[in-house]
This record gives sequence, structure tokens and C-alpha cells, in this order.
Amino acid sequence: MIAPEDRERAGLALQQVMDKGTPLEKTREYRAIRRDGSTFPVSIFSSPVVREGAIVGVRGIIVDITDRIKAEEQVRESEQNYRALFETATEGILIAQGDRLVLVNPALVRLLGYTEDEITSRPFTDFVHPDDRALVMSRHLQRMKGEIPPTGYMFRIIRGDGDERWVWINSTLIQWSGNPASLSFLTDMTEQKKAEQQLVSANQEYANLLDQIQDVYYRSDNKGRLIKASRSWATLLGYETLDECLGRSIADDFYFNPDDREKFLADVQHEGKVTSYPVNLKRRDGTPVPVETSSHYYYDDAGNILGIEGTFRDITERNNQEAILRAQLGLGLALQKAHGMPEILKICLDTAIDISGMDSGAVYLLDENDESADLVVSKNLGDPFLRSVLHLKPGSRLAHMVREKNSVCIPSPGLEFQFTSSQTQEGVQSACIIPVISNGRGIACLNVSSHTDISVQESSRVALETIATQIGVAIERVKTEEALEEGEQRYRNVVEDQTEFISRFLPDGTHVFVNEAYCRYFGLTREEILGHTFKPVIPDEDRKRVNQFFKSLTPEHPVDTIRHRIVFPDGKVHWQQWSDRAIFDHDGTLVEYQSVGRDITDIIEAEQALHEKESWFRSLSEVSPDMIFMIDRDDHVVYVNDAAARILGRPASEIIGHERGTFFPDDLSMHQRKAIDHVFTTGMPARSVGRMGPEGNLRWFDHSLIPVRDESGTIVQVMGTSRDITDQKENEERIRILAQFPGENPFPVIRYALDSTLLYANDSGKQWLASFEEHEGEQMHGFIRDLIRNVLENEGTFKTESEAESGRIYQITAVRPDGENHINMYIIDITERREAEKTIRETGAKLNLLNSITRHDVVNQVTILQGYTQIALMNNPDPVIADLLKKIDAAGAAISRQINFTRDYQDLGMKEPGWFRIKDIVSRFELASIVLSCTCNAEIYADPMVEKVFSNIIDNAVRHGERVTEINIRCTESPEGLSLLVQDNGIGIPYDKKEQIFQKGFGKNTGFGLFLSREILAITGISLHETGVPGKGARFEMIIPRGKYRPIS
Repeated sequence: MIAPEDRERAGLALQQVMDKGTPLEKTREYRAIRRDGSTFPVSIFSSPVVREGAIVGVRGIIVDITDRIKAEEQVRESEQNYRALFETATEGILIAQGDRLVLVNPALVRLLGYTEDEITSRPFTDFVHPDDRALVMSRHLQRMKGEIPPTGYMFRIIRGDGDERWVWINSTLIQWSGNPASLSFLTDMTEQKKAEQQLVSANQEYANLLDQIQDVYYRSDNKGRLIKASRSWATLLGYETLDECLGRSIADDFYFNPDDREKFLADVQHEGKVTSYPVNLKRRDGTPVPVETSSHYYYDDAGNILGIEGTFRDITERNNQEAILRAQLGLGLALQKAHGMPEILKICLDTAIDISGMDSGAVYLLDENDESADLVVSKNLGDPFLRSVLHLKPGSRLAHMVREKNSVCIPSPGLEFQFTSSQTQEGVQSACIIPVISNGRGIACLNVSSHTDISVQESSRVALETIATQIGVAIERVKTEEALEEGEQRYRNVVEDQTEFISRFLPDGTHVFVNEAYCRYFGLTREEILGHTFKPVIPDEDRKRVNQFFKSLTPEHPVDTIRHRIVFPDGKVHWQQWSDRAIFDHDGTLVEYQSVGRDITDIIEAEQALHEKESWFRSLSEVSPDMIFMIDRDDHVVYVNDAAARILGRPASEIIGHERGTFFPDDLSMHQRKAIDHVFTTGMPARSVGRMGPEGNLRWFDHSLIPVRDESGTIVQVMGTSRDITDQKENEERIRILAQFPGENPFPVIRYALDSTLLYANDSGKQWLASFEEHEGEQMHGFIRDLIRNVLENEGTFKTESEAESGRIYQITAVRPDGENHINMYIIDITERREAEKTIRETGAKLNLLNSITRHDVVNQVTILQGYTQIALMNNPDPVIADLLKKIDAAGAAISRQINFTRDYQDLGMKEPGWFRIKDIVSRFELASIVLSCTCNAEIYADPMVEKVFSNIIDNAVRHGERVTEINIRCTESPEGLSLLVQDNGIGIPYDKKEQIFQKGFGKNTGFGLFLSREILAITGISLHETGVPGKGARFEMIIPRGKYRPIS
């Protein structure tokens, strides 16, 4: 950079700065060489670089003084040239004489920020920084005295705007107007000064950084010797000072395995650098320390490799943490596969021992009630020690630690803790007790111990606390799984025990779950349903409504209920009620359906029958002594019969349309409302017994509530009946009291031995017996013997009635207590009850008579109507009139069929049911060309109109069977009861007509035969279905419940 002729002088000047440690007293000027080989003059200011008290280099400021030199030459050469240079120079130029500036150039005016007059009229020290004025004035005076001060130096000026600037001044002594003066050149060095200060600051920061960085910085030469490093090098490898390390071979003295250095150098050579490269260095004591290095070559200005520099980072702790994390990850994976508390705790304990570096341990579970602790798993602990700590009583030191949620490592500085004698005998040197916390409470304790190490590493403690957290999560998971398993089992038991049908299915109909009731109802196995698109047959008239129902289920309205029909493979039509829930994902996409259903055929049939009989109900309810009423959803009364109005003490007009609650006390009204709401909500009938009536005249009533539905199946009202059972209740109460105190019973209570010996009779009983003995002694003895026989034949209970000569009627209940050799007779006078029943029967008979008279008159009028219609048709009327006459004739025929039905229907239920032999009934039918056979040796308990049932079935076979030649009647017992079959060999009944034939009005004649047959049988609980195979004949099956039939020997 310096021209050859100035190099020796420049070298001596730099050596002077290095030797003295102070800046040169004056600026030196040299010739510098440009890149193209040309030279130019420069002014160099040099100062030493000091670090930690030692001179480590030289810093300098090089100023191109080409302009100044040229200016000086021009001054010497020509005043004219000087003036041009003076005016155009970029450096400030001044002439100072005394304490004034007598001449300044424009550049100096700009530099100082004052006008030229201001500058020349004031002492020049006014423009110098106060701290530098003494220096500047001293140098100036020295020059005025003829002394030779330093040619160039820097100082600060204060500009007119107050800004502080650094300037470099070069001065020389001249004569001005015959007197000494200083000619000076000022160069603005502010930016260079800032750069120098930043450089000094950066060097200091760099030095501080090397001393403070946690990582290790190093530099090696081409021979692999350490020539530079941060102080952390010595700290990492266990040396007291860095000087002990510098100059030594890195491979031989600092690598745990020197051969690793060769591989490292090869990798650096191949890539030019390495990043996060793992290396094992060697501490001063010979132990390894794992580090990772990021290193690269460094070069001189010519691009030659001088060596390798980079950083080392101690990864010992990171390796330990990674090992712990791997262990914890492995623990987490193992816990996912483990089941049961002991297995999970054993896995956790093994991991805790491995991570901590200890050799033994145990896990305790705390009883949350009394805070006692029980050891669940242990490892590498002796039996004597384990026996002493197997169960820790409430208040133990361990329980206290867990309750306080404090982890303790023993021994621990500042903690007074003594091992127990059993721990001392076991040889435990150190231990760590970590509470297991879950949801803010201590639930367990993890103990790890060592028989060799006398301390516990802090990192191990942190890892153990993490494992304790995993243990807590695992314990809660096991408890949750156990609870879920128990809950799931309970749920499954509930689901499987349900009589309702439960299923889950996908939108395409594929079933994913069904309960046993569902399978049983449809007659299929789970394997036949699950995974398949099982869809029962739905009649056409219901299918559209069902499809629309499922479309109506949305995320905003996911649940609803529907009723519809299904057709079984045998053609039977059943009603079902389903509660369906549509399940959607978080995006609102339909995932599946969940359905709960039940068969409501009986309910629907009952509702239909109720609807059909509403007119009958209206007329009958008015003569009923029971309260009959109907309530709508708004809790308003929509109907009451005369009995209800009479009991409420108001005319019906003042009750209907008013709120029900206004007629009853608040507590009773609230109880009634709950029962009514229950029927509206569930659709199920309800029954209760309670007292009501005016104050002082409360009476017992048996209340029954049933839903009333509209044609769509919606419950619109609740109908109720309330029967006054005060007499019955009182009788029952009498019986109960008499059973406890027969001696005080006002009614007869009598006890007979099984050989008919009188054992006991209360006073009333004695009087009753005396009344019979007086007139009917022998007859009474026979009656008692028959009564005992009937009790024994009827499972210990028999009820009968007896009429005394006086005309009083008694109800006799005879009971044989279990295992006793006697019977008790309880006798109640029911004369008034029978008279009331007689009155009801007579009323019914009168109503039937009225119906018969009305029916007879209507039949006569219809006959006259049809006769006149036929006569009119015989006169060949106008075609339009003829068509109308035919329609009138058809209407008359329909009225005749209806009238015939009412004739049969009015006798239904009018007489008490009785026992009827099947063969006796069948024997009354005579068929000309059809063989009628009966093999059923049984009698059934049925309405006296049961013969009409067989008549209708046989008549249908003859009329519609087309090819019937034989009819067979037989019966077999089944779990449901007695199955009574009436089968012919005709054409049979199509599947789609098997239920329709029982509907009112279906058929070619009156259409009431089979409908009436079902009604007759239903009085005593007998069901009727057609179960034949089309083409092979009709088969009517009656199911008689147990207790309603008996075999004939």
C-alpha cells in the first residue's frame, strides 16, 4: 500500500507506536500505491490497539492529501492558482494570526456554519469545542513562537447550528503581511471518527463476547494446534486458564479418540464446513464430554487456508434429556398397550429406575378416604424391608408428603431427614419420594432409591416428577377405563334387557347395532342384520310419510317420533312407534341414525276401537255411575258425563271449557296434572287411586287415564274414568282389619278344619251359622264340604256366593293358608251390590229393547224403501233416474247390513262369560257336503256369543273357500296358552288380506262377521288371527291365555 521509497520510514513509525503505546505525535505523510500502480500522497494518523493491558495492534486513519499537496504546490507556484484552489477546495482553509482568523475559504465557512464576517470577527477559539480549546491554542502559540508542534491532529468544532464535528487539521507556519501566521487545512473527520469509535466498540464487544459465550469458540492453525479460543474452552475441559490450552495439539490433547479428528478433517475438507457435527472431547481428568461443532476453514487475503475455526457446544445435558424423553416416550407407548393397575405401575417403576440411574424403588397407592398407603409394586428391595413398609397407616410421613405435594430427595441439603432402621438395614444410600398428583389431590407416590449412590441428580428429579405425572394420568385412565367398562356393561345389560327395539344404522340402511329385542321381534339373528341393509316392508300409504320424516331430521331438529305400519312375511300388519335420532358430524354431515321402537299394534287397535265406539261411549257414559271426563292439552275440560257433573256439584255447562284445576284443591290438582302430563308425554295409560270430594265427604276413587289420538296418531286429549270405590275400599279395609282382629269383625269370619270340623267363628260368624242351622242344617254341612273341596282343587282359594232363605246374598271367600290344615271363611253381605248390578242389567236390557224396536222400525222402513225402488225400476224410468234408484237401493241394502250388525253387537258382553266345550259348540253345525271334524277336548272361558265366532268362521269357509270339502278343528298347548285352530282346504286368504278381513265393513256381505268375532273373543282376552297359506286353505288361530281354558278328561 506504501510506495517503496516510504516503506522503511512508515515501518519505523508503526514500530514506534507499538513500542511506546501512544499515538504518533504528528501525522506522517507518505506516497500510497493505487491498484493501477500509480501513487498519491496520503496523511496517516496512527494509534495503538490495547486489550487487557497489552498492545495487540495498530489502528490508523489514512487521508488522501492529494488536493492539499496540489494546493500547496499551486500556492508556491502561483498566487492566482492558489486563489482558485483556495476558493474551490473541499477542505476548509484558514490563516490564523493572533487569536483571529484573518482569511477563510468557502469550504471552511460551510464547515463552521457561520458567515465569513462572523468567523473573522471573533476569536477562532469560539468555534473550538471547550474541551479542545487549550490544545488548539497551545499548538497555535507554539507555531507562532517558531517552535515545531505536530503537523496534524484532530479536535472538535462547534458549528453555528450547535452540531459537534470532528476535524483533522494540518498547519504550517507562514508569513502573512510580514508577520508570522498559521496556514491550516481542516478536513471533516466526523464520519471517520464515528467509524473508528464503532470499530473500537466492536472490538471490545467481540472480546467480551468471547469471554462470556456459553459455547466454545476456537481457532486452529494448519498443523492442528489451538491458537485462539474463548475462555469457555478451559471451563468446558476443566482447565484453570486458557493459556494452559493454547499451542497444544487439538487431536492429541483434547479429543477423547484422536482418530475422530481425522474423520472430522476429512468431512470439513469434503464439504468446506460441518454443522452440528458430533464429537467427543476429553476433559483434563480424562473423562469424555460429548459436544457438537460447527466449523469451517478460514483464509488469508490471498485465499489460502490458514486453519479451521468454529464453535463447540456441550450436549451432555441435551443427550441426557433426549434419553429421558425417549424413555418417557417409550413409557407412554407401553402404557397405551398395558392393562390393569399392577402392570401399568410396574412399567412406570422400571422406567423411573432406568431414567434416574438408581437401582430400586416402589409405588404406593393412597386411600383417598383415610390417607393410608399400600405398596402395589416394587423392585430390587428385600423382603424384610418390604414387609415393614407394605402398608403405611394414616398420618404416615409418606402420606404427609403426598398430601403436601412435596417432592423430597434424601439426603438433601438443609433437610433434616433420618433413614428408618429398616431403610438403614436395607442399605439405602439415597432416595427420591415423588407425590403423584391428579386433579389437585395426591393419589399415589413414586419412590426410587439407590443402594450405591449417595445423592440424587437434579435432572433425575425433574424426570421422575414427569414420570409421576404420567403415573397420575395412567392411574386416572385405568380408573376411567374400569368405570367405563362397568358403565358400558351396565349400559349393555340395560340395552339387551329392554323390551323395546334398539338399533343404529347408516343413512343407506346398513345396520351397525341391534339389541336382542330387535332380533327377536323380526325373527332374525344379529349376523343376518348387522352389516346389511335390512328394511322392513312398509305399506305404500306409509312409505312416503316415513321418508319425509327422516328428511325432516336436521342438526337443528335431530330427534322426533313417528308411528307407521310394517308388513311381516306372513302378511300380518303391525303398528310400530319409533323415536329416531339423526347423528351429524361437526360439519353437519349425516353419519347415522339411532332408533328406539316398540310394537303398538294393540294400542292402535284399541285407539281405533275407541274411535269407532265413540258414539257408543257417549250414550253409555251418560248412564254410567262412574265419572267420565276428557282433558285437552291446555288442561281444559272438553267433556264430562252426568256422574262427573253430579260429583263435582255443578252442571256440565259450567265445567266444560274451563280449566280443570279450578275444580280441585291445589295439591290434588297438581297431582292430577302430573298424571295427565305423563299420559300426554309417554302415550301410555295411567292408573291411580286417591280420595277427592267436598270437605268432610272425601271418597275413594279408582282413576284411569288413557290417551286419545287423532287420525294422524297425535295425542290430542286424555280420557279418564273415576270409579267410586269407597265401598270397595271400606270392604277391603274391613277385610284387612278383620283378618287382624276377627273377633271384632262385624262380618262373619269362620275357620273349618279340612275334615269340615268347625274350629272358630266370631260373633257375626256364629250368628250367620245359626241362621243356616235353624233352617238348612244338613244342606249347610254339605255346602261346607263342597267349599273345602273347591278350595283344595283351586290352589287354596275359592270364592262363591250364597243366598239365605231370607233373600240376603253373601259373598264367601275361602282361603287355605300355606301349609295349614284349615280354611278361613270371610263372608260379606253383597245384597245391595247385586241389586245395583241387577238394576244395571235391567237398564241394559231396556236399552237393548229400545235398540230392537228402533232397529225393527228402521228395517221395515228400509224394506218399504227398497220395495218402492224396485217397483219404480220396473216402470223403465229415465236412465238418470234409474241410476239414482239403484243407488238408493244399494244404500238401503247397506243400511240393512248395518242394522243386522247392531242386532248382533248389542248382545256383546251383556251376559257373564262362562265355560264352553269346543266339541259341544261344533256339534251344533250340520254341513251337507263338507266334512266337519273336531279333536279338541277342552273347554274355554268365553262370552256366550262364542258360538257366533265358530258360525262366522265356518260360514266364511263355505261361502268363500270355493273348493272346501273338509273343515278340521284341533287345539295344542303352547307357551302362550292354548292354540285353537279352525282350518279348511279351500283357496285360502292372500297375505295382503289377512288383517283386512277383520276390519269392520270388509267383505262381500255385511262385512261385520270376523270383526264381531274378534270383539267377542277379546272380552276374555282371546286373540284371533288368520295364519293359513294362500292356496292351501284358510286357518283361523285362536290363542286362549292360561287360566281361560281347561282340558276335559
